[in-house]
Amino acid sequence: MRLPLTRRLGLWLPLSVLPVAVSFAAACGSSKSQSFAGPGSDSGTQTDATAPDDGGDGGSDGPTLGGNFVSIAINPKNPTIKVVNGVIPAAMPFTIVGTRSDGTTGTLSGGTWSYDRFDLGTVDGGGKFTATGFAGGTGTLTASVDGLKATTPVTVDLQMTYDPGHLGGTLGSKFSGATAADPLMALDYPYDKTVFPRGLPGPVAQWCLGNTLPCTGSATDVYHILITGPTASFEAYTTSTPMAPSFTLPTTPIDVWRKLTDSTTGALTFSIARYDGTTAYKPTVLTWTIAAANLAGTIYYWEINNGNVVKMPVGQGPASFLQIPAASPAITCVACHSVSKDGKTVVAAFNGSASPWGTFDTTTGSSLFVYGSDPSNGPAGSGFQAISPDGKLVLYGQERQLAYLSLDAFNSATELAQLNPGAGNPCQPAWSGDGNHVAFAVRTDGNWLDYTQSTLWTADINPTASPPVFSNITQIVAANGTRPTTTYPSYSADSKWISFERSTQVRSRGAQAEIWLTSADGTTQMALDAANTGTGLFTQTGANYEGTFMPVAVGGYFWLVFVSERVYGNILTDTNEGTSGAPGRHKQLWVTAIDGQPTAGKDPSHPAFWLSGQNTADQNMRGEWALDPCKQQGASCQAGYQCCAGYCRADDAGTPVCSMPTGGCSSTGEACKTAADCCSSTATCIGGFCNVPPQ
Repeated sequence: MRLPLTRRLGLWLPLSVLPVAVSFAAACGSSKSQSFAGPGSDSGTQTDATAPDDGGDGGSDGPTLGGNFVSIAINPKNPTIKVVNGVIPAAMPFTIVGTRSDGTTGTLSGGTWSYDRFDLGTVDGGGKFTATGFAGGTGTLTASVDGLKATTPVTVDLQMTYDPGHLGGTLGSKFSGATAADPLMALDYPYDKTVFPRGLPGPVAQWCLGNTLPCTGSATDVYHILITGPTASFEAYTTSTPMAPSFTLPTTPIDVWRKLTDSTTGALTFSIARYDGTTAYKPTVLTWTIAAANLAGTIYYWEINNGNVVKMPVGQGPASFLQIPAASPAITCVACHSVSKDGKTVVAAFNGSASPWGTFDTTTGSSLFVYGSDPSNGPAGSGFQAISPDGKLVLYGQERQLAYLSLDAFNSATELAQLNPGAGNPCQPAWSGDGNHVAFAVRTDGNWLDYTQSTLWTADINPTASPPVFSNITQIVAANGTRPTTTYPSYSADSKWISFERSTQVRSRGAQAEIWLTSADGTTQMALDAANTGTGLFTQTGANYEGTFMPVAVGGYFWLVFVSERVYGNILTDTNEGTSGAPGRHKQLWVTAIDGQPTAGKDPSHPAFWLSGQNTADQNMRGEWALDPCKQQGASCQAGYQCCAGYCRADDAGTPVCSMPTGGCSSTGEACKTAADCCSSTATCIGGFCNVPPQ
């Protein structure tokens, strides 16, 4: 069956039909097994619906109003339709009630019906509304007759339960009547106040009984978990293993986290309470925020222990990527890399200390060019390098330990320009998304790979000049006494902000480091304390490195991926820093949401979440975030930023495809120059695309 697509909050998302009549655990207080059913089931619940008012005249007044009616209304008004465990309730009938000039009313037949949230439900020509079960939320039902129009909100509320041991019937009242605080429960992950996007697997809740590592629990304890949003909720009764207690949200027959996040923009409340066999305790409660957008693109990162650069589309697992160039069989290691923001080209260094560089096609992983394959090209040392947003230029040369960096075409060894700050040695360059600026560190001690003193600089560049020209080379951030290594810059999606690392040394092994944010001119600087620390039981503020922004802002936020050696709940708990060749804290990628319009004096970051898809046995670092190559007109899409023209619109068949602008306002995720271009009155234009932040 060809399924419809729904356009929600300006983003087009494919729909999927739930499995029919698949057994799932009963709700609280019931010992019977319930089942999930697909659209068309005639079971379910309807609430807040009142009987249609026929005006007391006992019949219909026909499909037209004639001259006697001056207004119409929809009956029932503002109903809520509940979808319990995926079971679609019977269609709810609505009627049109007309009011005459003398105040009397009558029920009308005929008319035209519509509903503006196709992801939530549909209405037929007779006014019967059927929920889809795909998401919860509120839409507007509209009826029109003879030029008169009436509307009413119609809400769909999803309610999901999980109780495989049928524990709710006996323990539900104990939990609801709990008065004592739990003396042992310590929820360690996710963090309170985390901002989550849509489209990722659900977080694994992890806790400890007591405040020590390793975390322990009890196999006989029962936990009551409740996650609640405005129009979706999930309730579970469960047990857990005595070691490393945790709970993973079900994904079959219903993906609970997807339903919750697709149904929520803004606050989502999580609570967990414990029953130890004698006493039921009051819950521990967290509040999260759900951003109304999916993360975009692919993250390319280095698996240190495997020596590979891998690519991981957001929401999926990693896949091998770079192949050793055939032109240089002596190359044995592919390491420090960066990716063009258009997602087409990667530049990477090879062979550790020698560090020649090469470029690769992201789609195939094939080698495009290797600097150093021909000794006549001159000094090939690179170490770290930046690639322009369009993939045409490479800025490199850190390993050579000269007073400047060199600029070449991505496929040539001919130097086009030099970036010379006039003091120290430039390192760790990064390119702005608009292509007109670069940021870099300038070290004043050590060597290209190991140093402890550096400052942060920027320069303007005209990449289209022949040759390209650097100008306005300026220091924007000084070193400080506590963590004097100021390095690893990355530009935000609008090129107005730069994240950077303040650390005790540039090499992350054994370093104390945290992520900061500065305005591009250096006048506003702030530590991203919420991202660096989190609110877990075992926080490590000095274990955060190498931030890289997602090239577009979505949901009203910038999104920053960074490396952290922090404790991950009770899954990764080693707090030892380790040394070269010795085990220690694991490097993993974490993501934080940063307010899209930072304000001086206020931390714009939010507690980070672990990026799903990684292997926790690996040591992962240097996450480079790029969009996927843009799509041409007519290709399927979910948002405008996926399209080369910047617009994703429905075609004649209702399928969202990349389109050319045809006038009118821009939906969320579509191209803009100012906020006035966006359809939503609450939208902002960040980095060239419309964003609507949570309210």
